[in-house]
Amino acid sequence: MKFLVRILTIFLFLAASLGCTKLETAYSFAPRFSTNFLDKYFDFSSDRYDKVKDAIEKDFKDNKSVFKESLLKRLTALQELNGKKELSAEKVQELIRDYRLLQTEVVEKFKPSLREIIINMTQEELKHIKKESEEQYEKNFETLNDKEKLVKKHLKSFEKNMEAIVDDVTDEQEKLYSEFIEQNYPYHKAQLEFRKSYLTKLESLFDKKEEMFDAAVKYYIGEYYIKSKEFLTKHTEFQKNLTVFFQKLWLSLNDKQREEFKKTLVELKKEIEDLK
Repeated sequence: MKFLVRILTIFLFLAASLGCTKLETAYSFAPRFSTNFLDKYFDFSSDRYDKVKDAIEKDFKDNKSVFKESLLKRLTALQELNGKKELSAEKVQELIRDYRLLQTEVVEKFKPSLREIIINMTQEELKHIKKESEEQYEKNFETLNDKEKLVKKHLKSFEKNMEAIVDDVTDEQEKLYSEFIEQNYPYHKAQLEFRKSYLTKLESLFDKKEEMFDAAVKYYIGEYYIKSKEFLTKHTEFQKNLTVFFQKLWLSLNDKQREEFKKTLVELKKEIEDLK
């Protein structure tokens, strides 16, 4: 379900994974891809699958122009930023706040889909998502107990993202990211524990579907007040470390990477502008 938070940008990754030359094509695949992803966790009946897919398709269709405008605005801001050699802490924090705003916007636009999933959830679906989630948590906790494995897992994702944006990643940048992951080990553990505990809370609201839906919305937009003081302390420290990491990473970009980033932004912007 956390996947719904990222649904706005899923078609960008679909374009790459499916080899699509047009984001328009990837966007058309996104509803089914999203439903299949959710089906893995909920194991929908055929009737429920169709209803969830229809709800997601409608949200994609109804909000296409909004998503287009939102992405173009943010890409333009990145283009302006790309001309600067360094990033101030204030600018990084502004970007982080903007991501939180985007997260909230996406959840708001996909409330109908989320509502269809939550309000009509069956006991069988709840059991299935609990089973799938517990298996995933167990794997994640196993990785957490092995710092070397944890760093490798995150580093692989980091390299993939860097290659998609700047076509390359340097040894220095890999080292920066590895150190960042190790530095924030306590936060990663607290974050996983929080997610597991919040699933238990959602379960407890199964017979109060409206409250369950409201709690899910708050969870996906990252409402801080639902988190413990201990978690928030770790989160604040993580945000500070994240700011410093982004400043160092930005400063480490070489001329070739900056040029590739510029090219990537132009291409993405053109593809999004062509969305009808």
